[in-house]
Amino acid sequence: MSKNITSKKIRQICSCKNIKELENLYDKWAPTYEGHQDGYNGIQGRIKTVNKFISWIKIKDIKILDAGCGTGRLAILLKKHGYKNIVGIDISKEMLKIANDRDLYTKLYKLELGRHLTFPDNSFEGVISCGVFTEGHATAKAFDELIRVTKKRGYIVFTLREDIYEKNNFKEKQNYLEFNKYWKLVEITKPFLMLPKGSKLMHRIWVYEKLQKGERK
Repeated sequence: MSKNITSKKIRQICSCKNIKELENLYDKWAPTYEGHQDGYNGIQGRIKTVNKFISWIKIKDIKILDAGCGTGRLAILLKKHGYKNIVGIDISKEMLKIANDRDLYTKLYKLELGRHLTFPDNSFEGVISCGVFTEGHATAKAFDELIRVTKKRGYIVFTLREDIYEKNNFKEKQNYLEFNKYWKLVEITKPFLMLPKGSKLMHRIWVYEKLQKGERK
């Protein structure tokens, strides 16, 4: 039953027509979100993303931005590896309430990826995001602000659905930012299933290093 419910929820959120609709759906889903996701094997993508992040960022006391933090599940894994200085942002106030109750983050903010983020330039040594760059969610426009708030030589690590990369302007945007030296691709994983077998939604984890061009003059 949990798998059926979660599959239905995922179809709903991936077909949202605007950010307000998406926000409302996540607010309503928040109380049962984790139980549904765990029953749907949703943890595998988070584990892979965190493992990739810590393979590039070894210093434990750096300041990290969890972009699209939800209820805080990436932060739980990061804290197990000794990373504690984590800031979270999300569009759902109900998801943020759950994250706040867990005492995982130094700060939490209700912010939308793709719009201006209320952080100074060069605020974070690392940015991590899992399950956010997908259908009906954050667009490629979000990369501009994520680059801005990342320190030079900091890393931006995120999952991205394969089909979205090809059709939703991600390929063009990512290549543009690299060609113009805002960031440099340092690793991309092989495609993997972030959801259970039977799903055809393949993901990759992308790792970029911020370059000098990404800083404001």
